[in-house]
Amino acid sequence: MPKEKATFFPCSPEQFADALTEALNQHARQTGEDDCASWKDHTGSTLLNMPSVSDGIKRIEHDWENWEWVDGYLKCKIVGIQSIGPLSFLGVTAGGDWETPVYSIFYFDGDKILRAYIPEKGNVYNFLAKSAFGNNDSDEKAAQMGWKKSYEDIHSYNEEKLLEDIRLHFGIKKGAQPADDTTAAAPKQKDWDNYQVDSKTFGVKTVRELTEAEAKDELCKAMDTIEAMRTRGDEISQIAEDWSKDEETEAN
Repeated sequence: MPKEKATFFPCSPEQFADALTEALNQHARQTGEDDCASWKDHTGSTLLNMPSVSDGIKRIEHDWENWEWVDGYLKCKIVGIQSIGPLSFLGVTAGGDWETPVYSIFYFDGDKILRAYIPEKGNVYNFLAKSAFGNNDSDEKAAQMGWKKSYEDIHSYNEEKLLEDIRLHFGIKKGAQPADDTTAAAPKQKDWDNYQVDSKTFGVKTVRELTEAEAKDELCKAMDTIEAMRTRGDEISQIAEDWSKDEETEAN
């Protein structure tokens, strides 16, 4: 049975950056931290501690003492905000001082919930122990089996294989067009108002956050709805009354 492809929400890198910043800010507020102007200003712990990403990250044991979204200890150009066709994602490397960093990506799934995925092909970790190099006695054995060298002599990821792994994981066809602000695949700005993080809906303004003009507009809409419901109620009452009269007439 073929493996089910992971879902993702198509968006441009610019839209992804805005949504990621808001997602991290929402989580930061829940834990008593301050908002940041950009996702780049948040700590790795803010991202790591989001419940919606934990399953993807925990698949491979590694520490987040050092996380990089720029070219770091191992050479990697597909860090920071990247895109493959309509998929936009954040590529990072993370590991402790004693570990070889593991490559992972963060993306919004089809329900607009932030998720994490660690590619297998092209990545650098002990595939025998499902752990970063630097943690297990089997590190050298795994390195010799996979790379024909000591893990301490591995200095880069195989970016071509990483990208291919990601493409296949999400079922993206080769040559797929990117999503941008003008394509049908890209979400409109208002669609981001209800995107989800940690299985909760965020982005909707509370009453206190509404401007005076917005509050008046919402009040007018509410009054129109109430009036429409009252009118419909009167109509239903009249119909019921007519039925009652007809039944009395037939009884007589």
